[in-house]
Amino acid sequence: MSDSLSLCTQNKLQELEKELNALYPCRILIHFLSGEEFKDSPKWANHTNHLTYFRIKLASVLPQEIDRCLYLDIDMLVLQPLEELFALDLGENIAAVVLDCSNPYQEKRLKARDSTQADFVFPFRKEYFNTGFMLINLKKWRESQVESRALEFMRTFITRVGDQDILNAVIGKETLKLPPKWDFFINHFNAERLGRADNFCADESKNCLYGHTSKQYQESLRQIAIVHYTFLGAKPWENECKILDTAYLPLTYPYYATWWEIALQTPIFNQELKELLNNLKERALQDYAKALSGKLLQLENKLLLPLKNKISPLENELSQLQARMQKVEESQKNLWCKETSAKSLKLQTRRGHCGIAKYF
Repeated sequence: MSDSLSLCTQNKLQELEKELNALYPCRILIHFLSGEEFKDSPKWANHTNHLTYFRIKLASVLPQEIDRCLYLDIDMLVLQPLEELFALDLGENIAAVVLDCSNPYQEKRLKARDSTQADFVFPFRKEYFNTGFMLINLKKWRESQVESRALEFMRTFITRVGDQDILNAVIGKETLKLPPKWDFFINHFNAERLGRADNFCADESKNCLYGHTSKQYQESLRQIAIVHYTFLGAKPWENECKILDTAYLPLTYPYYATWWEIALQTPIFNQELKELLNNLKERALQDYAKALSGKLLQLENKLLLPLKNKISPLENELSQLQARMQKVEESQKNLWCKETSAKSLKLQTRRGHCGIAKYF
């Protein structure tokens, strides 16, 4: 699903379909949608479009005879076979999902677009899931009118995390929660090196970054099925040195190189991917210098801020003193002018008297 795609890319996707069919029967279908109805909703961080909202329309885009689909974000890499997922019994659940990386103990609130209407407070914040991975029961999705309900919610409230807030509000209670191995965030590897104070699971601290338990994390770590390159790390098609750790070193992490190993084997697109990798290598030092400069600027501001806070009151006091001195100087000047005028008038009077006496 996209709002636009170059003819060159469309042709390459058709060629890719032919190549893949030599291994396994498949089809690559392109669905063009308009982002017009989402224009008043906030974009995801660093995004220039509203494409993420398109997944709300999955059930109406896909053929009616399809009852189940697996949605994956573009910044994911499948490491294990997926047959297990499609064998899951979803029951009456609309989707199988994985908890998001967000503190389940903190209140999640969305402002209403109408100031007279009450805010929306997530009543099930411990169930808040990541929409980058969704095994969707399309039949149930359609029966529950998820699309129309989601669009209505979007028109009513101002979301903070795009369509993820919307879908959590609409179907949050009707989802089957899967272990994090199916949507394993790279920040699990990076949070400690970034000095995050909330690098805990839900059963370890209320100041936590993850909604799952430490046992679920450890079990998933040993059998990661899908890795998600999102949050607290560079994308594989970016330089790892774009983000630095607390020691000002490039934030390297597992599965960055794995992505490239697999990407370079992709038929049809492998040549341009090789060019991208070469460009990244050539720009590595430049990207590191830029990231280091940003870190040093943050450090400078951090060190100077306490000093500025101390200097600021002194500057204010100095300004007040200077203003007071200026007033005193102006008063003295006015007084001097008055005294000078009085003396001048007195002298003129005396001279006038003398002249009269002499005349008589």
